[in-house]
Amino acid sequence: MDYIFSIVIPIFNSEKFLSDTIKSVINQKNKKTEIILVNDNSSDNSKKICLYYKKKFNFIKLINNKKNLGVGYCRNQAIKNANGKYIVFLDSDDALIKNSLNKLEKFIKKNFFPEVIPIKYVKMTYPQNNDTFIKDNLKNYSKKKLINYILKTNIPFSDCWFFVIKKEFLKFNNIIFPNSRFGESEIFVAKSICLMNSFACFNRKFYHKKDRINSLTHSSDYNTTYSVLNNLIQFNLFFNQNNFDVLKKKFLKRYIQGVFGVFTALLILRNKNEIKKLSKLLDVYKKSLVDFVKLPEKVNLSNLINKYGSKIGLSKYTKFIKDNKFSKIKDVDFKNTKIFAYCRSQYSIATLKILKEKKINVIGVIDDNKQFKNSKFLNFKTMTSNDLFSKYKNELNNIVIIITHQKNNTSNKISNYLSMNKIIKRKIFKVKY
Repeated sequence: MDYIFSIVIPIFNSEKFLSDTIKSVINQKNKKTEIILVNDNSSDNSKKICLYYKKKFNFIKLINNKKNLGVGYCRNQAIKNANGKYIVFLDSDDALIKNSLNKLEKFIKKNFFPEVIPIKYVKMTYPQNNDTFIKDNLKNYSKKKLINYILKTNIPFSDCWFFVIKKEFLKFNNIIFPNSRFGESEIFVAKSICLMNSFACFNRKFYHKKDRINSLTHSSDYNTTYSVLNNLIQFNLFFNQNNFDVLKKKFLKRYIQGVFGVFTALLILRNKNEIKKLSKLLDVYKKSLVDFVKLPEKVNLSNLINKYGSKIGLSKYTKFIKDNKFSKIKDVDFKNTKIFAYCRSQYSIATLKILKEKKINVIGVIDDNKQFKNSKFLNFKTMTSNDLFSKYKNELNNIVIIITHQKNNTSNKISNYLSMNKIIKRKIFKVKY
């Protein structure tokens, strides 16, 4: 059968939401749709759930990995086995909105089968900001205007599930996911946007998106750091190997800066032996390091590496970052002040480590995502801003908030919100990586 859509669902220990996710596709009643489930060696009941639906419906394919290979590898497997004209990326705890595939099919035909389709989704965990979308008139824009729009917005275009993409286009341009466990989407998306010839923005709500606690945002182990560095290097190679125009170069640089910021935060968490391992990866690609390492920071990492070698260069860079971040808040009277980190992420972990090394006591972590309320982050209880204002309403002048959120718009909103609630601005510090 000729399918319009191949719904790609990578799965790892997703038993809690998996049935709802699969049902949201089945209930679309679009007969031109296949579902490709890739079970990445789950240890819970995910495999059993997959087998149940595969036996029941002949348009469902199931790939079972004998070991855990990572989400990038799983998506590549699914794309290889896909028969649909378009690839739709769906995570195993998300859900398609009713009748969205039929509407998308009509849209595709009306717009002459574009290669790349940015879509609209509803974020389930932030009701106050739950509608993430592209301007309605953007579908009439040129590629230049699309990239300009991306550069001006905080919409997460780095995520593959923000796009429906033509399989033929991916195959022709050899666009695949890096076989890494974390942060694999960035390169895939950047290549797609830079190499596409046609696009159209689908501005109807397409699916419900959940924020996952176990995402890259909340991962800080060595494998994460290694994957992010490897992806950063691959990004840079792609940047240097293609003769892009000024706008595309600007677009790619923003991506590289974002990935480099993640790597910088994660690097702080590594010990000497792990830095030694990372340096071996850098040694292989020394010649290609000139561009990406000097973009976001005052210190040129490539100069440090060339001068001292990868290991010592990384160590010196890490020390600089720690000292630089701490210097931003060094004027605080820590003995008589309650310190809170705002936003639970790898940036918060890095900041907390710096403060711990300086023997500064942190009271807790603030995050207004209701999913995290009363949960633990490291050894800290997570509370909302309102909880903080309520619990410490008589001590607000003795409270310092360290904002670790990396997006300027969000960071400014948080800062203004805290200021309005009587935490004075001079006691709000933004820490960037």
